[in-house]
Order: sequence, then structure tokens, then C-alpha cells
Amino acid sequence: MNVCSALFWYDGIAYYLNREILPTFQSVILAGVVDVKNVKIKIRSEQEHKTNSPWNIATDFLVDMSFDKDDIKGMLKQYEADYETGMDLDEMAGLISDSTSGYPFLVSRICQLLDERVAGSGRFPHRTEAWTKAGYIEAEKILIHEKNTLFESLTGKLEDFPELAQILKAILFNGLPMSYAAGNQAIEVASMFGFVRNVDGNLAVANRIFETYLYNLFLSEEEVSNAVYATADHKRNRAKLCRGKDQGYEAHRYYRGLWRRTVRD
Repeated sequence: MNVCSALFWYDGIAYYLNREILPTFQSVILAGVVDVKNVKIKIRSEQEHKTNSPWNIATDFLVDMSFDKDDIKGMLKQYEADYETGMDLDEMAGLISDSTSGYPFLVSRICQLLDERVAGSGRFPHRTEAWTKAGYIEAEKILIHEKNTLFESLTGKLEDFPELAQILKAILFNGLPMSYAAGNQAIEVASMFGFVRNVDGNLAVANRIFETYLYNLFLSEEEVSNAVYATADHKRNRAKLCRGKDQGYEAHRYYRGLWRRTVRD
């Protein structure tokens, strides 16, 4: 049980115990990103997992959880009422919406970085300078290169489903169209977590932030792989050169000895 679940459980018990004093909820619906049938339980070795479906309660969840531009603008309007930065609400909402496609974590994280990391830094000493296009670009750079739970989850899914990584590489680097196949487990999982989406029947990365992060990730992996191979080739070539020098030295000693014996004879 994680911290959020524990706190919710604790609050739930408290509300129940005080139900005669304070009115409380009558029922609770738990909604999560993972369908019950996709919950993995470890009933075998570490490398073997089985999916379990103890309850047939799964149903289509058709509510779009992402924020649109107007949603983001409304949140920024509330922030502006408190801090009076003088930001262009429409411009900032558009910038955030265009890069995140309304992904809730990314929207919140970008705003947090603007408020806590960009504002007060060298180039943006005050919030008035931070909540601008230049400040937004700086916040996006910080986000792309930071380590957070969302990117760790994305990387984990790529490790769990190598074929998904190959599909995304083909889309990003080769521009190859990929059909959105609902029966493909890797695509289903990536879609369930909001990493990819269905665009007119084709598979697409969910937003520009994810695209940039994946570009950097795949390029870094390729550079590391090339460096490893280059190091291995260098060692092999050096070993061959050393062997060649040793063989040449031995040949030189042999012919020099043969010449001396010939002269003596």
C-alpha cells in the first residue's frame, strides 16, 4: 500500500467512526489506470508473471482525463489572481497545452517548475519574468532532463515490452506509420498509461514532451552502445597489433640467428 492509499484508508476509517457526528460519504468508487485484469501477481519465479482476473468488473472508461486549453487557462487564471504576474493567460495556456496535450502530470509539473525553479533563478529573478514564453522554454528544458516518476514509469514499460520500444523508434526516427492495434498488449499498456494515442487509426506518441524525452533516451542508448562497441574494437585492434609486433620480433630474432650461423659456417 502506497502513501496515498494509506492516507485515504486512514481518512476513510476516521470518517466512518465519526459518521454520527459529521455526515460522510455513503459509497466509494476506486478508479485507477490499471485494469483489474492487468494486475500482475507473482505466483511463480521472478521472471514469470500471470495476469489475474478475480472480478469481472472491468468496464470502458470513456472520460477524457486530459486538460484542454480552456481548463489550463482557468487554472492559470486562479494562480494569476493570487500572484499577479501579468502573464498572457492565453499564450501560456497555449504553450502548455501544445507541448503536453493536457497530460495532467505534465501540466502540473510545468507549472510547478515555472513557479519554484524558473522564478527566482538568474535569468528570471521574479515571477513576472518567469511566466513568459522564455520562462516556459526554460521550464520545459528542466522537465525533459529531470528524473521523475512519470519518466521512470515510461522507461519501465519500454523495458517490459521491447517491441514497444522498436515501434516507437520506427515512428520517431524513420517516420513509419504504425497501425493502432488494440489487440497488441504492448500498445494496450502504453495507451492505458497515456504514453501513446490513436490518431485516425495510427499509433502516435501522446505529446511533444514524451517525443522529446524518447528521442533523447533512444539517442543516448545508441551512443552508449556505439561507445561500447568502439572500445571493444579498439581493444581487439590493439591486441592484434601487439601480437603482430611480437611475431615480427620473433621472426627478426630467428633470421638474425640464422644469418649468424651462416656466417660462422
